[in-house]
Amino acid sequence: MKSNTNLISAIAIAIVIIGVIAFILWQGDTPGSDRGGQAGNQARSTSDRDLTAQSKAPRVPRTPRFQSVEDAEQALQDFDLTAIKGSDQEEAKRCFDRLIALAANIPEVYYSELAASIGQGAENDLDRLFKQMAIYQEWGRKNLESAVADLANVEGERLFYKALHRVLVGAMDTNAAAAMNLAETIDIEPGGLSDRERIDLMDTIYDSWVESDSFSALEWARQASVPDKRRDQWIADGLRAWSKKEPDAAERWRVKENFEGFDPNDY
Repeated sequence: MKSNTNLISAIAIAIVIIGVIAFILWQGDTPGSDRGGQAGNQARSTSDRDLTAQSKAPRVPRTPRFQSVEDAEQALQDFDLTAIKGSDQEEAKRCFDRLIALAANIPEVYYSELAASIGQGAENDLDRLFKQMAIYQEWGRKNLESAVADLANVEGERLFYKALHRVLVGAMDTNAAAAMNLAETIDIEPGGLSDRERIDLMDTIYDSWVESDSFSALEWARQASVPDKRRDQWIADGLRAWSKKEPDAAERWRVKENFEGFDPNDY
């Protein structure tokens, strides 16, 4: 009888011990891990608040990449234009886009000096020519009036015309109407622009304009003071570009402006 009592007592004690151990382990897993989860959530919340505060904080302007005109000129000289001279047109375009991005990082106050220095010998050096043209294109985008004024420093009629062309292409990115107005009215001395040269300038601007704002380009084209054949070509180009994006709007414009019998496919 005593032996049975001792056995029962031992079993009871074992059960109690197992229960205590299980309780301790449960406490360690659940509340502890919960506290850890709460701590983790709290840390994440704090981190989120920090990121939100940072996003709302005033942004400090970056220091200009180039601190001197010499730095900028060296970067232009070091820029590799091999891809532009290759046969892959897509890669050539990407290379020129990278060159434009480089020019965009250069402070405008350096442009005049750079255009003159990097353009020395550009008539017979494709590297220098491309880099000078990139400067003028970006200058036209940033400050059309200033870029046009600087063109008087370009030596040689051929380089002058190319530089003017790039200035207008750059201006097209920010104000197509202003770029076109300048191409229509600019008076070049000595000699001036031939009718063919002026039309070519306007044609380049128009090609980009119809892609970015077909309606405004067509509104300009229908009253442009150019030969009828050229005007009809521009209207056809504009309607084709617009019809790809907004066919209903393009058709309404054609009817409204009495071009319903006009077939862009004839041009």
